[in-house]
Amino acid sequence: MSSSTENPYSFTMPDTKTSITADFKQTTTTTLSATITASPNPAYVGEEVLLTCNATGGSGQYSYVWGSGIQAQSESLIYSSPGTYHPECTVTDLVTGQSITVTGSVTVQNVPSSCSFPVTTSSPASCILAAFQASGYYDLLSPSDQQAAAADPAGWLASHPYLYSRYPNYFAE
Repeated sequence: MSSSTENPYSFTMPDTKTSITADFKQTTTTTLSATITASPNPAYVGEEVLLTCNATGGSGQYSYVWGSGIQAQSESLIYSSPGTYHPECTVTDLVTGQSITVTGSVTVQNVPSSCSFPVTTSSPASCILAAFQASGYYDLLSPSDQQAAAADPAGWLASHPYLYSRYPNYFAE
């Protein structure tokens, strides 16, 4: 990002009694950097993952290009196999021309084979927890609430009935 300050400076020539005023402008540019976030992460096979490339520094005016060729700050991908994936994003500063390529990391895991969605409070705890994670709801929880949900998934689901209507693909009454 650029910042500028104007410093007016005035002086008088001693022999001519002429006054001269000049404005000086100082511009400082910070180094361009970027990171990639993925949500959810980890994800399940077949689940949509939102990747976002976040740039800072430089002029503040950026273009983004993903390894897939998509020209946008974010892109959504669905991974068909478990594993660790490394999406790349190239950010270019539109004013300075400086560019940087960053690599993220997404872990994709298989949905537990005994699970089917939507889950209910009588589903196995591992499947309820998988539904929390697959729906993206788990990522919205504070760390202490994540621990509580992991410790008692059925109880957590029962105490949050709005999940049935908000995430009908994952939770059923």
